[in-house]
Amino acid sequence: MTKRRLLRWACGLLLTAAWASTGQGQIELRFSDPGVQDTTVTNASKANFNSLTPGVTYSTISMAAGVSGPSGTFTPSSPAANWVRGANDFGGAGGSGNYLLSGSVVGLTTPTSHALTLSADAGYFGVWVSSMDAFNQIRFLNNGTVVGIFSASSILGIGSPLIPPDPNPDLGTGHYGNPNNGRNIREPFVYLNFYAQNAASQFDAVEFIQLGNNGGFEIDNVAVLTELILAGDRGNDENVVGLLPVPEPLGLIAVGAALLVAARRRIGRPRHASERKA
Repeated sequence: MTKRRLLRWACGLLLTAAWASTGQGQIELRFSDPGVQDTTVTNASKANFNSLTPGVTYSTISMAAGVSGPSGTFTPSSPAANWVRGANDFGGAGGSGNYLLSGSVVGLTTPTSHALTLSADAGYFGVWVSSMDAFNQIRFLNNGTVVGIFSASSILGIGSPLIPPDPNPDLGTGHYGNPNNGRNIREPFVYLNFYAQNAASQFDAVEFIQLGNNGGFEIDNVAVLTELILAGDRGNDENVVGLLPVPEPLGLIAVGAALLVAARRRIGRPRHASERKA
């Protein structure tokens, strides 16, 4: 390869990486008002896990297709007896039925993570996250590529939009505290709504990860819609957070930078009379 061609290739990789890194933010996150535990989107595929039996070790859990939603399959990182849990202070929409639990919880055998694979690309995803903590993470993928990442830490802590203007740490206000029994007031219970902004940002898989296996990740009332929902048609009871980030293509940047350095060194190095041009 000639020195000029090597230089052009390195610059091309860096430009590609830079372009890709600015393509982030194509899935919008909104959260529903306090007490909302299910989606308002109609014709979606839905899973509430209430037909399952807590304590049974499931290798997969199926989600039936909705009128305008794909079918799907939940798969744990490893089968575990406490993946499906009965309603308690930490989860179970409506205060009854079941929810899915992953992570690392003392005294329980749970998968460290699980994933929902879909039969078709989706434009909307909704989920009730109960007992939310900073280690909860949701990843959206399309054909194996991550197209959006939600980390709960981004909406928790000082300045969190889930905390009301005048919080009551003893009673639990806003999203904090289980809306079904008033307990667990130190953690928020939130219905999250994710909207693909265009066809290029639709997704065919969703991963639920508890970072560092620190505590549990509780989910319920999952909803998935195939079609895109325009901004004007999204729920009136929803609060806009913003667009999700996607991973920057660090691999491309690193390779491009290395090639650029190599090219510059070759160009700056004097060539001996016996050295042939590649």
